[in-house]
Amino acid sequence: MKEVAHAVVKNNLSLIIFPEGIRSKDGRLLPFKKGFAHMAIQSRLPVIPIILTGTHLAWKKGCLHIRPSPLTVKYLPPIKTDDWSTDKIDDHVKLVHDISMENLPQPQRPPPLVLEEEEEEEEEETPTKS
Repeated sequence: MKEVAHAVVKNNLSLIIFPEGIRSKDGRLLPFKKGFAHMAIQSRLPVIPIILTGTHLAWKKGCLHIRPSPLTVKYLPPIKTDDWSTDKIDDHVKLVHDISMENLPQPQRPPPLVLEEEEEEEEEETPTKS
């Protein structure tokens, strides 16, 4: 990955990464993998989130047929990465995931059940007074 980051910087390239790593069947946002954050840390270039909506209708997972469907592409403001570090990589991934989620239409956000389960886990970890 260091070679790729070096080539991107040296040749003034733009790199598009789909941080989920796979497409969801229902178009909902999946958890992000860490590769994009490692690339950002190594290149020190900003991350520019791009929100794609409707692609799951145009190209369904597991299908080779692409069908006409309205798509929306939304470019969000750049996120500076020059102070990012690998010891906080989970925080960086969460930041970009949260920003992406906030900019998706409700039907493409992760299901509320997943979010509620995470909140319940956090509550279980917090000691309570008896």
